[in-house]
Amino acid sequence: MAVTEDLIIGVDRFRYFCSINDSNDAEFLAPYILQATDTIAQNILGTALTEKIISDYNAGTLAGVYQELYSSSKSRLERMVCWQAYRLGLPTMAIKINNNSVTRHVGDGESSSNSDLAMLIRNADATLVTYENQVKKYLSENQSSFPELADTTPEFLKSNLTTSDTSQGTTYTPNLYFNDY
Repeated sequence: MAVTEDLIIGVDRFRYFCSINDSNDAEFLAPYILQATDTIAQNILGTALTEKIISDYNAGTLAGVYQELYSSSKSRLERMVCWQAYRLGLPTMAIKINNNSVTRHVGDGESSSNSDLAMLIRNADATLVTYENQVKKYLSENQSSFPELADTTPEFLKSNLTTSDTSQGTTYTPNLYFNDY
């Protein structure tokens, strides 16, 4: 089964940034990229800007502030989505669900524990929060450059540039504002 939806990031880039080997094929990884797009990218960017980025990325026409938002030293949208997808996929990468059984993936005669998985999730959360804050800061400072942030189409999610769930692996203080830094 081939991936039939346009993705906001490429599967190979996802593998590269998160050090995922080729044993996890695109059909396995793509749903996590789609879920990350829906749960974090669209929440931060809003629907209009998310659709613009997906469209331009897949057409190979990302340019200007959109390219800078996507992947530059100022903003790392691509990496934010990668790490959210990785975070979402980790449990399934560690646990194999087959007909009538649930087993742990093991390699080289070693088994993994719940604490190993928890450590990987905490590390992914901390990395994700770093990129999320970077993207929100960039968008907050460049809001006027993105007409999609002002889109008032009723069924669209609005962008969320003011609050952040920083409790993911780094602190227990949610909803910090960028102007608090």
